[in-house]
Amino acid sequence: MKKLMFVLFLLFVYFNIFAQERLLFTLNHNNPVLSVDYSPISNVIITAAKSSCRYGIEVPCCHGRIYIWDAMTGRLIRDFAAHSDSIYLSYSPDGRYFVSGARSSREDIKFWDSDTYQLVHTITEEGRVEALAYSNDGRYIAIGSSLKNIQIWDIETRTLLTTIPESGLWMQSEISFSRDGRAVFSTSGRVINIWNVETGRLLRRLTGHSRDIWRVTTNPNGLHIASGSQDGTIKIWDIDTGNNLQTINLSGTVTAITYRYDGKIIAAAVQDGYAGIGQVCIIDTDTGRILRRFNAHEYQILTIKFSPDGTRVITGSNDRTLKVWDVSNIN
Repeated sequence: MKKLMFVLFLLFVYFNIFAQERLLFTLNHNNPVLSVDYSPISNVIITAAKSSCRYGIEVPCCHGRIYIWDAMTGRLIRDFAAHSDSIYLSYSPDGRYFVSGARSSREDIKFWDSDTYQLVHTITEEGRVEALAYSNDGRYIAIGSSLKNIQIWDIETRTLLTTIPESGLWMQSEISFSRDGRAVFSTSGRVINIWNVETGRLLRRLTGHSRDIWRVTTNPNGLHIASGSQDGTIKIWDIDTGNNLQTINLSGTVTAITYRYDGKIIAAAVQDGYAGIGQVCIIDTDTGRILRRFNAHEYQILTIKFSPDGTRVITGSNDRTLKVWDVSNIN
C-alpha cells in the first residue's frame, strides 16, 4: 500500500510540475497581436498587430508593420512597414516566402522573400482581407474578402483560378484547404462550407454548432477538420462523410485553434466571458480529453500556432503581447 501511495505521489509530482507548460518569453507589441506564423524551415516567427481604436478614433501605433523574431531567443530581427492597416500573415509550405494581406480596401496582397524580406510580387484585391490560406503543395492561395467571397489564385502563374461568391465569410473566420488542395473550407455563422477549389461549387455544408463558428482548421492527416465556436465547443468532422465525430466542451468561446504536426493534439484558445482571461487548452484528439488548461493572457487570444516540431505553442492576444510556451512535456 505504501509503495502504491508513493507511485501515485510521483505521478502527481510529474503531471503537476514537470509536465506543465512553461512560458519561455513574452514579446510586446503596441497593438493587439492579430496574426502570427512560425517558419516551417527556420527558427523565425512573424507577427502583425491589428489596428486599435480609442473612443472611436483609430490609433495607428504599429499596425501595417510586420515583425520578424528569433523564435529561440525572442530577439527582434527586424520590422518594416508593409500595409496601411491590420495584417494577416501566412508562410508558404516550403518556407521560402510569406504572404501578407491587409484589412483595408483595394490594397495588394504581398509576397515576401523569407531570407531577404524583399517584396517579390503582388496580387490585387478589391476588398478587405479577412483570411489567408496556402494549399499544402504551395500551388494555390485562398483569400477571404470583406466582399463576402473567396478568391483562389494560382501562385506560379498569378492568375485567378476561381471566385467563390456569397461564401458568408466574416471577420472572425478562417479558411483552410484540404490536404490534397482540392477543397477549401470556410464558415458562415454556424455552418462550415466545403467548396471545390477548381469550380467553386459547394460540395457540402456541416451543421451542428449552436452559435457562430470562429475558427476552422484541417488535421494534417487530411481526414478531419476541427471547428471552434462561440458555443464553447470544438467539433471534429469527417471530411468525406460530413459526420461529426467528436464534440469537446471547453466552457468558453473558442477564439483560435491549431493542430500539432502529427494531428494528435489540438491547442485551443478559450475566452470565458466578454472580457475574460485568455486560456489555452491542450487536447488529445483521440479521446477529447483536456490534457492541460492554463491562463495565458489577460484578454482574448486572437491567434495560436504550434511550432513545426510541436514542442512550442505561440499565442497572440488583445493584451498586446505574443507569448511562446514550452509544451514539449505534453504528450
